[in-house]
Amino acid sequence: MAVAVVTGLLVDALGSTLLSFARAEVSGFFGLGPDDYAALIVTYTAAKIAGFLLAPWCVGLRGARGAYSAALGVQLCAFALMTLTGQGLILLVLCGVIGLAGGILLVAAQTLLFQTFARRRQPVVQLAYALGSAAGAAALAPGFQGWALDWLDWRWIACAASATGILALALLTGTDTTGETPSRRSPGDMRFVLLAGSGVICLAYVSTQGERWNWFDSPHILWASIAGAAAILLTLRILLRQPVPQRMIDTSVFGNLNFSFAFLASFAAGFALFGTGYLIPAYAAGGLGMNSAQIGQLLLPGWLCFAGAMGITAFLLPRLRVPPVITVPLGILLIMVAMWMFAGQAKGASVATLMPAVLLRGAALGFLFLAITLMALMDLPDQVMAHGAALLSAARQLGGLAGTGYLGSLLSRQTEMNAQILSAQLNSGNPVLLARIAGLTARFEQSGHTPTEAASLAMGTLARALTGQANAIAWNNAFTAVVVFFMIAAPVLVLSRTVLARMISASRT
Repeated sequence: MAVAVVTGLLVDALGSTLLSFARAEVSGFFGLGPDDYAALIVTYTAAKIAGFLLAPWCVGLRGARGAYSAALGVQLCAFALMTLTGQGLILLVLCGVIGLAGGILLVAAQTLLFQTFARRRQPVVQLAYALGSAAGAAALAPGFQGWALDWLDWRWIACAASATGILALALLTGTDTTGETPSRRSPGDMRFVLLAGSGVICLAYVSTQGERWNWFDSPHILWASIAGAAAILLTLRILLRQPVPQRMIDTSVFGNLNFSFAFLASFAAGFALFGTGYLIPAYAAGGLGMNSAQIGQLLLPGWLCFAGAMGITAFLLPRLRVPPVITVPLGILLIMVAMWMFAGQAKGASVATLMPAVLLRGAALGFLFLAITLMALMDLPDQVMAHGAALLSAARQLGGLAGTGYLGSLLSRQTEMNAQILSAQLNSGNPVLLARIAGLTARFEQSGHTPTEAASLAMGTLARALTGQANAIAWNNAFTAVVVFFMIAAPVLVLSRTVLARMISASRT
């Protein structure tokens, strides 16, 4: 059972990283401009979160195994169709289908594992789940995609996803799920679906596109933010006013202190996974000029440390009777150290010089994810497990949106600002600068260029050096921003647990 589920999770891992990793190849194949490709990202992201929110209803309707099988079947068919079409509009629809099915797949898979296996076996079972989902998206899928993009074609990635999905369904056919516990079945609520969907679309748009329009300086970004916030608030109002059996998302799980705390911690973990998952490949490609294969080689070894850290959490801590939450501070510390190491890398760093930081990041994510999952879901009844898994996954995805949106905006603004500041020095009359220009001009003249050509080449050389320096400063600031985020998030999480304990205790009295 666990092998079948993990194999299916790799399909979603390929889907969740394909658009970001194969951006140039997909854009060129379909002739997509920046706005067209942005629409693909927004569609996939919004559909993924919507899939999380709809998953508990699907699990209650068809059971965890049925929802998992259906979502996996839809995904593999969508990937197969992606290789056969050349139309951008059809690709947009397929990205939405893949995202929606992926959200349902992740929640249904985790619910199935919790309902099928005993709680004492869950540390090992959830380790396998994390290897297929989080570790697959962070290292395995990019490693395969980097090789495929350099040696084959991006459509081979979609073909591999379809083949993996068929294998997962075949493995699932031979498993026994008689131990699966029925989930609470919720009635459908069209108001919830429409309002939540509208809010999710706005949030996805603002977080992925706000940086292109300077966030809230543009009116349409501001209005999208207001509309998204209003839709989410109305959705929460509907949920809280409904009796628990009628809610599509059972918010009573927040009455569990461990789940409530893990929900907040999952937001920070999503920031770490998706934020650094965006930042490191972008730095390797834009800052160091690595190709797809080199980026894949850079990220792949992190999977080993990811697995090793989760193995410690799954095997060692239960035997020592130590609560999993103890690894969360260690994970935060390691991710901060890893980002400091990235920030200190000089221009021209290689895979070998970046590898220690990559390995530390893998270990940090391993210590974070499994501990948060066990802390959140171990105490929940099987009947509401799908609701808890959906909320936990949604928090992680929203944290990831915040991370990628903030870091992307920071990079673009810092690069532009640094370039302006450094460019001003070119015309400042600085004697050191004038001497540098004179030296470069003389060198080009000695190479056979005319004085006019030599002066132009000298200024071009300085401009390229300036751009590289501006980019290097921006990358350093972006990696440092992750460190600052966790310096703030760590004490906030500690304080939040105390506040949540008091609130939950007061609500029960």
